[in-house]
Amino acid sequence: MKGRNGRYLGIVLLALSIISCNLSSIVNPQPTPTVVILPPTPENTATPALPPTFPPPAIVFTPTSIPPTFTDTPVDTPTLELPTATFTSTLIPYDPNATPTPPPTIPSGYHTAVPHAAYTRTPTGPAPTARSIANAYAIQFTPSIDGDWSEWPNSEMAAGYVVFGSSNWVGESDLNSSYKVAYDGNYLYLAVKVIDDVYAQNATGYQIYLGDSLEVLFDTNLEGDYYTRGLSQDDFQLGISPGKGSISGSKEAYLWYPAGIRGARPQVVAASQSINGGYVIECAIPWAVFEMAPVSGRHYGFAVSVSDNDNTNQNLQETMISNVSTRRFLNPTTWGDLTLQ
Repeated sequence: MKGRNGRYLGIVLLALSIISCNLSSIVNPQPTPTVVILPPTPENTATPALPPTFPPPAIVFTPTSIPPTFTDTPVDTPTLELPTATFTSTLIPYDPNATPTPPPTIPSGYHTAVPHAAYTRTPTGPAPTARSIANAYAIQFTPSIDGDWSEWPNSEMAAGYVVFGSSNWVGESDLNSSYKVAYDGNYLYLAVKVIDDVYAQNATGYQIYLGDSLEVLFDTNLEGDYYTRGLSQDDFQLGISPGKGSISGSKEAYLWYPAGIRGARPQVVAASQSINGGYVIECAIPWAVFEMAPVSGRHYGFAVSVSDNDNTNQNLQETMISNVSTRRFLNPTTWGDLTLQ
């Protein structure tokens, strides 16, 4: 009996022990383990994560600014309207007096018959009646044309501005000049005293400027196109040879412009005489050469110039002097002023 009770007691004690353990686990539960996710590294992943991609930013184009426009405003006039450009389609003779040879560069895209643009300026008020540069005066007087200007009563005026070939000019003994102007109902008279140490003129016709010679620029409509910086049909360029080969040689006159009527002008009368260090030439130019009749008291555009060649074996224009320091053949606004007194 005792043995059976002992077995029962042992079973009871074992049961109590199991129950006690379960109660202990309930009263003191074990903590739940924490799972940590590590970032990808070469050790724990084969392919690292790539950064996100974004579409390229939009390209914004900023237009360039439009260049400003400029108004061509002359220094000798008040407020002007915007100039307009017109082009002459007539072939005009090349003028080496304005620029050295070879001929002036023609603007790209234009035929050689269009050597320049004529800019017409329209002022807000009436045009002046006279130019303010190189004022010259023609007296009413009819001289004899013999190469001697001693009977002329008016004073001589200087014409010594070097306007072409300044590098060839070595002083007043090389080239210098003065002149007198007169007129009557039939002729414009011009007398020029030229100081020139070497006389060289072997050219004829169109090429007389390639030797010792005179040039007369004449604008018959000064008031009508006062601001026009290009040649028109009322602008004339006349050349006169004092003598081919020598001062006593044959005289010749040639009209270069207007181009439509250019050619020899045998009606121009000229005579010349040698003086110490140079020569004197007198000319009678019919008003018909300038296609006009004289008006006493009126102003005209005017310039008288002298070309020089010191090479007797070659036709050249080495230097030109003028009564107008600003003289440019293609721009009549640079010519002087002549008043018929």
